[in-house]
Amino acid sequence: MKVKMVILPILGVLLLFALSPTVNCIAEDLPPIPPIPAEYATYKISPPNPALAPEINRFLGEWPEGVWETVRGIRFRRAKMIVIEITGTEAKILWDIGDNPHGSTIGAKWSNIIATIEKEEDGKICLYFPSQQTASLLKFYVEGKCLVGKQRLYSYKACR
Repeated sequence: MKVKMVILPILGVLLLFALSPTVNCIAEDLPPIPPIPAEYATYKISPPNPALAPEINRFLGEWPEGVWETVRGIRFRRAKMIVIEITGTEAKILWDIGDNPHGSTIGAKWSNIIATIEKEEDGKICLYFPSQQTASLLKFYVEGKCLVGKQRLYSYKACR
């Protein structure tokens, strides 16, 4: 009986935490990504390079907005990637992120980034570039029709 009296309040608190709109906000509640500034507005996406593997060319193009989330499923920041050109070992990218309403409100600004393309041991082709907010690397790969990103304990997903 005492066990039930302890477990029920704990379950109630966990349920409230799980349903809290402040903690588990949906992507629509996250601050927007600013429009592309004039300096980048005239970008042109290169055609796929026939000399490269199709797995590499799949990165090319404008990806829909995606959302970063924690391992606990808390969505905290929108992001947008446009892969403009791929040379085989590098990719030219336009990238921006929105503010994080759960912590840092320091958003990034649209940046022209050069990412490194590498093939991992499992055969997965990945793009790597440094985070604008931390010193760690962001890792992206294409899975089906989705661009998937990883950074330590965070994940990102944007699907076409």
